[in-house]
Amino acid sequence: MNFLIKIKAIFQNLRLPWVVTVIFLVLLVGGVFTVWRGHQTEKELRSQVLTTIRTIAAAIHPEQLKRLPGTPEDTALADYHSIRNQLIRMNNANPDIRWLYFMKKTEKGFLFTLDNVPVDTFGHTEPGKVYYEDPPSELHHLLEGTNAETVGPYTDEWGTFVSGFAVVSDPLTGETIQLLALDIDATKWQELIRNEQLQPIAITLLIALLLALFHMIQNRTKQSTILLRKRNQEILDFTTVITHDLKKPLQTLNMIHGMWQKCGIQPDPALYEDMQTTCQAALNQMKELLEDILSTVQLQFSNKECLNKESVLILPLLSEIRDLLKYQINEKKADVTIIADADMALSANRKSLEKMFINLLGNALNYSHPDRTPKIVIKVTAENGGFLFSVADNGLGIPDKDKQAIFNQFYRGSNVQATSGTGLGLFIIRSSVEIHGGRIWLESEEGQGTTFFFSIPLR
Repeated sequence: MNFLIKIKAIFQNLRLPWVVTVIFLVLLVGGVFTVWRGHQTEKELRSQVLTTIRTIAAAIHPEQLKRLPGTPEDTALADYHSIRNQLIRMNNANPDIRWLYFMKKTEKGFLFTLDNVPVDTFGHTEPGKVYYEDPPSELHHLLEGTNAETVGPYTDEWGTFVSGFAVVSDPLTGETIQLLALDIDATKWQELIRNEQLQPIAITLLIALLLALFHMIQNRTKQSTILLRKRNQEILDFTTVITHDLKKPLQTLNMIHGMWQKCGIQPDPALYEDMQTTCQAALNQMKELLEDILSTVQLQFSNKECLNKESVLILPLLSEIRDLLKYQINEKKADVTIIADADMALSANRKSLEKMFINLLGNALNYSHPDRTPKIVIKVTAENGGFLFSVADNGLGIPDKDKQAIFNQFYRGSNVQATSGTGLGLFIIRSSVEIHGGRIWLESEEGQGTTFFFSIPLR
């Protein structure tokens, strides 16, 4: 138990995930149990061998065995055949036994005296043949007083076996007469041990696999929960900002309505014109916000596969957008330059491209520097199997602290709070670029200007 606690402490110090520690401990415990189970099975098998050899030894008549000197002439004696037939019957009753045989210790070593193997077949040995010139230590233990032992698995000229040995003693003097031995094929022995070890191995691996799957499912569930909470928070923030931004033009319209009622049927012409201008501005603000909200929602539920793509000539598209914003360009006295080859074409969603460039060009005009003439350059170059677009201006620029979050929903730069805007434009642009399989980034210096870059693959 202390060992497992130490192992756990080591893994905690390594700061590994809990599941790694648990799986390691499961594998460790499973490995220890598997080894223990193997030892226990082997112990049980040895116990069975000892029980069998003792039972057979107890059934042998000591007086008959004493009358066998262990020479080739024993085969002519009735006691030899009596004991031999007894061994054959014992073998038939225990089919796992390969061979049953007797040995006796002499000055030459251990000699065969008789066995259960039919004459002239493999494994049969004539009485008097030397079996062990250098006997194993287990046989010495038998001679020193132990009545039964097991040896093996071992391999000799006959094959690979587990052997059991038992002493047959004189019941009156206790003197050892001969040693009874049996051989069991070690292949089956080892197979039984392996089979007993397979169960704890399988259970250990199954537990480890289930723990890994549980951890994987838990992580995915946790990630899904975090993502769901994030999405819920985004929806809440989205709703809050929309509500807040819609209140402004609605309050303006409500105020104008109140003023209209106070003025009567024929209001002052100058006041009427001012009210009309304010009302139109509020309506435009609402229209812009609602259009951006619609674009945002559409992008949230869009994917690359469902885009309605078509071949779009880039230069004509950019020229159309410049003409569309001609009023704002003239009002700002801006210089807008387009650099693109006439034959450049891209497979894309035309409306999405229009929205991107309208937003980028509109931002460059809206956030121009008050002390200099706006200069805006829209450039398109072919690059790496696609097109690289850039929109550069000499406007207010973006502070360093805002660059990381500038593409987020409803985020507006800290230096443009006084200028109207929804905070959705750059988010819509980024989402559109990503749906087309591209990416967007920027380079900016506060007070000097900003360049937005985005790339879109050809297909």
